[in-house]
Order: sequence, then structure tokens, then C-alpha cells
Amino acid sequence: MKPFIMSVDLGTMSDYTAISIIQESFHRRNDRSPMDFAEGMPGTITLERSYDLRFLEQPKLRTPYEEIVQRVYDLIMSPELKDRVDLVVDATGLGRPVIEMMRSKGLSPIPITITVGQDITEDREGGYHVGKYDLVSSLQAWWAMGRLRMSSKIPLMPKLLTELEGFVPKRSSKGHVTYEAIKESIHDDLVISLAMAVWYAQFSRPWQHKFDMTPGNNPDFDYNPFEYLD
Repeated sequence: MKPFIMSVDLGTMSDYTAISIIQESFHRRNDRSPMDFAEGMPGTITLERSYDLRFLEQPKLRTPYEEIVQRVYDLIMSPELKDRVDLVVDATGLGRPVIEMMRSKGLSPIPITITVGQDITEDREGGYHVGKYDLVSSLQAWWAMGRLRMSSKIPLMPKLLTELEGFVPKRSSKGHVTYEAIKESIHDDLVISLAMAVWYAQFSRPWQHKFDMTPGNNPDFDYNPFEYLD
């Protein structure tokens, strides 16, 4: 699994495109039972995944899709990201032709079609149909747990926070629960881009990784938090 996830929410004539990149990291936790303490055992070591927002960009309104595709290509081919990033792209509406443009440049986008329902389905192209509620609630949950870190030094952070604060759950006439902005003037491009990245991280990777450190099971175990990712 690759340590970075890039997410592209494609804009329209009245909505911005947003590009976000998150990086996977780990922290170590020892789960020790009272018996482990009594016997001097280390217990089970758990590696919990967390994510850091590394990049957030919003091209000018009505930037041609050809320029968006080139920008994504340039980022992915940078020394920091080449062969180290998964790419998820909004396939809703006009997204499919843009995804084909990305593929023609040798990229491997994973399409995410945003729906109003609450079922998650996979299509024949290896993409996913995901409800907007699931996307945004995943983002909010990981942030609330402290497992999504975002720096105030990111220039677009105030705008992202405004979008997040303006999102509320709403129930449609068909009974589906989704998220919508309180005011029409509040865009959701940054939120949706980041939410797609976080959702895909949660969906495609295990929640945590555990090692049994009981002597005799792993007598020569040398702790390396990244070893199992190879």
C-alpha cells in the first residue's frame, strides 16, 4: 500500500476543483492486560494508522480540465510522490471523460461516484459508488479521533474549516441522509476532496496492525513499523 493518497474533486462552471494529498503515518500502542503486567509481558503491540494533510490546492474557477489533468500528472511525477501515491477522482457528472484523460497520460485514477444513498458498491472499472454522507462522516470521525491532522499553516485551511462548519446532515424526500451546506454561498469542494481521500484510506486499509509479542511466538522480532508495508 502506498503512503500517500491524492484526491481530486472536479469542478464545474460554478464550482471549484480541489486537490488534496494525505500521508499515512503510524503510532505504536502497547495493549497490556493485567496478566501481562503481572508476568512482565509486553502484551500486544498495535500500530494505528493516522493521516496528515500535506497538500491542499484549489485552481482558479473554470480552469480547463486539460490543465487540471496536467497539474495532477506533474504532482504525481514529482520525486516525493512518484510510485508512492494512490489517486482517487470524483467521477460524478462530467468526471468520467476527465478520468479517461488521466488514463491517457498513464495515470491510474480510482473513480468515486458520489451518490445520495448509503450503500457502497464497486463497479466494473474498479471504482466505487459512495454516499456523500459516508464520505463526510468518515472525515469528521477521523478528525474527531485525532487521527487526521491538519496544519493551520496550510493557506487554504481557513476556507476548509468554513466549509466544514457549514455542513449539516439533511434528510431527503426519499429518506436518505446526506450532508449539505447551510447556505448556497458555501462551497464544498475542499471538504469533498479531503473526504474522498480519508474515506478511501479507511476503506482500502486495515484499521490497525497487531503483533503478538509473547516470548516464544516472535523470539527474534525486531520492531519496524514499516516492514509489513513492503
